[in-house]
Amino acid sequence: MRRRRFTLALFGLALLASLTIGTLPVSGEGFLDLYAGAAFTRDADTTVTGIPFFLGEIQFDTGFVGGTRIGYWFEGAPWLGLALDGSWFRLDTDPSGGEVTVIPVSGLLMVRLPLGKNRDFPKGQVQPYFGIGPSAFISELAAKLTPLGVPVRFSDTAVHAGLDARAGLAVLPHKNVGLFVEYRYTSFEPKWREHGSTVDIDMNTHHVVGGISFRFP
Repeated sequence: MRRRRFTLALFGLALLASLTIGTLPVSGEGFLDLYAGAAFTRDADTTVTGIPFFLGEIQFDTGFVGGTRIGYWFEGAPWLGLALDGSWFRLDTDPSGGEVTVIPVSGLLMVRLPLGKNRDFPKGQVQPYFGIGPSAFISELAAKLTPLGVPVRFSDTAVHAGLDARAGLAVLPHKNVGLFVEYRYTSFEPKWREHGSTVDIDMNTHHVVGGISFRFP
């Protein structure tokens, strides 16, 4: 319940930011980011209702993450922006021998600090930034399980709301191109259902990524 209230608060914050930005001049700086890196999901206790396929803790191996982000920094408040982020990561699981695939689609409120301003880089050549917002997580659990020694294929896809937060550092060697490194944290509670069973788990994932940013003043 607490996480649901927090997610609703983030939606309200994003809406308030959108209404505030609507009063600013329309000119600004668009951007397109491409990134890739590693995803580290914390081991988590699993709650299973129905047929007891497996119980206890699920362990996640390190996975690959890749994604893209489009957004806009506003001229009237160059430190403030909005972005839409889509990514993909997959994790192998133990001891079930399965895998979890996750596609987060996030709406982000972005804040940056323009450092190293000069004539060629009026918004700063070095830009630490932070982003936070709600995310829709499309997730799939696929595993081969053996209740009572009988092999059973468990597979289900679900969509749940959660949190997406990140902080990074962008450096611009050219006014239209930048390189960045970023730490990202995602959190949601998927529930997968099949064969009369429900698998409920907390997925808290740390991401470390690097990428390239294209700027459109």
